[in-house]
Amino acid sequence: MQRITPLSYNDEAGQVFSYKGHLYRGIFTSYVPKIQGFIASQLYEQLVSQGLLVPHSIVLPTENLFGELQEATQHQFALFLAPSYLPFISYPSEWSFSMLKKAALLTLEVQNLALSQGFVLKDAKADNVQFNNLQPVFIDILSFEPYQEGTAWQAYRQYCQHFLTPLALMAYGTIEFHKIQQIYTDGIPLELATKFLSWKTLFFGGIFQHLTLHSWLSKPSTEKKIKKAPTTHKNFTIHFIQNLTNSLQSTIQGLRYQTQTRWSSYYAQDVAGDYREAKQKIVKQFLQMTSSQIIWDLGANTGVFSGLAWDTGATVYAFDADQDSIEQLFLGLQGKNIKGGVGVIDLNNPTPMRGFALQQYRSWLDRCPKPDTILALALVHHLRMTYNIPLQQIAHFFATYTNFLIIEFIPKNDEKVQLLLQNKIDVYHDYSLENFKKIFGAFFNVVEEVGMENNDRRIFLMKRL
Repeated sequence: MQRITPLSYNDEAGQVFSYKGHLYRGIFTSYVPKIQGFIASQLYEQLVSQGLLVPHSIVLPTENLFGELQEATQHQFALFLAPSYLPFISYPSEWSFSMLKKAALLTLEVQNLALSQGFVLKDAKADNVQFNNLQPVFIDILSFEPYQEGTAWQAYRQYCQHFLTPLALMAYGTIEFHKIQQIYTDGIPLELATKFLSWKTLFFGGIFQHLTLHSWLSKPSTEKKIKKAPTTHKNFTIHFIQNLTNSLQSTIQGLRYQTQTRWSSYYAQDVAGDYREAKQKIVKQFLQMTSSQIIWDLGANTGVFSGLAWDTGATVYAFDADQDSIEQLFLGLQGKNIKGGVGVIDLNNPTPMRGFALQQYRSWLDRCPKPDTILALALVHHLRMTYNIPLQQIAHFFATYTNFLIIEFIPKNDEKVQLLLQNKIDVYHDYSLENFKKIFGAFFNVVEEVGMENNDRRIFLMKRL
């Protein structure tokens, strides 16, 4: 019998699990009437038709699959739902500022539609949103429940910690704060944010209401000598929750991101136009030779070469460690009909497995569809000299995940490499074109090798042995 792989544990209504490579939601008996009522509602139809919610199909008791799932889950669930397939699952710590902002605004849009029809989101964490070909979509069908008059929005603090706190820290602090989302599985605590934001920022209108004041009121009354915020009150109505949602929406919309690194202007300012054009011509030719359906662009920067890959009609996943670069790439792709995704991924420190039993959150490499071709342009010298990763390990990594490799070798005498070495002792005696060919030759055949004019850089098309 096939075993299931549990992927969520926190919802009392049901759980997400993987079975034979497909995702399912198992629903506990007590929640079956609610979920059936929601799926039959006008709200569900509206959310799905507008592309705001992933469609779910019910696995009928008459289907063989129903019996298989009951047996595999040992009869824990009374109902099974099958969500529509999303090829790539990403996590908030891998999103740029505007990706997180779009997810935040989508959640509020979903909340407002739900409130207009008597429902409310009981769960508003960022994990409830995914990007389907760069468009945010809500995925957690168990987050909806009928609103009860007189009750507060129970997911209000969760929403602020998952969306407002990291966005405010990135807008008014530093982009590096997006990384600590990996540490806090239920969002960055409001109290932590108040310690890192300036006093001036803490008293901005929406920031003060939803972050600063919210943080103070959430502390035990014995600490702050303030009456704790109630969870029930006669003034809590749908209209009240709508006003709260609209206020959050205005606050989120008002947050702006300022470029904080130089890498997002690399190809625009730091690289000569004739070199860039020649390199694009070579890469375009190599891409046509591979006829790939799925391509990874690692170290994608702002997507100069990812765009060439998308032009072939392939599904492209573009990753870079630089938040600014992915931010610019994501914004530049808005309105374009492309397949794939983008993300902030540091190859030296990628998103790891985490959560209970290391199964709740999977590693980046386990979530992204394996490529036919990997683009690794102006990347190897960074991996070798910035992170001290041996060429052998780099070659082995590429060979593990791809059939074709389009890779650039930048020699040690290049000015960009010299910048990396200017404050380091040069111990990279293995880093030479001859040794590069020898090491990669143990994993790949060289299909084509092209030298660049006016410098000693070389671009290779390789095929795995």
